[in-house]
Amino acid sequence: MRENDIDCCNKLMMPFNDLHSLRYLFDHLPLYSKIVEVGCWAGYTTVHLGTWAKAKGGHVYVVDTFNGRGSILEDETGNPLSALKSNLKKFKLEDTVTIIKSTSDDALEKLPKDVNMVFIDGDHRYNQIKKDIINYKKITSGIICGHDFNGYVYEEQYINEDFVEGRHHGVSKAVQEEFDYPKALFDSIWFDTTYHPAEAIELDDINEDALSD
Repeated sequence: MRENDIDCCNKLMMPFNDLHSLRYLFDHLPLYSKIVEVGCWAGYTTVHLGTWAKAKGGHVYVVDTFNGRGSILEDETGNPLSALKSNLKKFKLEDTVTIIKSTSDDALEKLPKDVNMVFIDGDHRYNQIKKDIINYKKITSGIICGHDFNGYVYEEQYINEDFVEGRHHGVSKAVQEEFDYPKALFDSIWFDTTYHPAEAIELDDINEDALSD
């Protein structure tokens, strides 16, 4: 896969280290896993999740309203849903990825109730990401994770804004409230597990060699 072949603005691409962290988590999933991505926009991360899932007989469900910042998308229609569909066709993932055009709240009734992994990268404001974590933990039997965890420090006055002073304050607050010991991988991927602690991924297992494959 060539990164430049994916139709999306560079500003919306996941940093390389974060992508490798996500791949590390994905590699802990069994064959035929079901993955949910909350917030996919034009599908940069979706293409990677879909490619990995396809190789293991899995399936990806993506949830997004596709409203908002179309003007910064490198798609001549300015339409993130159109760009997503184009990406899925280009990488032959149309049978591997199911698109759910919906809010994350309303999408729950349309999703399987036994998914193996949820990746949350939608609304980063505290009230919504807190709700997403609570709701999506209920349908996850494996790994729940997300993007843009900028450390354990946040300012309360900014938690319901998207991005202030280099941080997603709402993400930091919500993740720490919902998990006793949230783990962070390299740049800004957070994760926890919803299965038995004996089977849980330990942060000590993670090293540069594991992520360089």
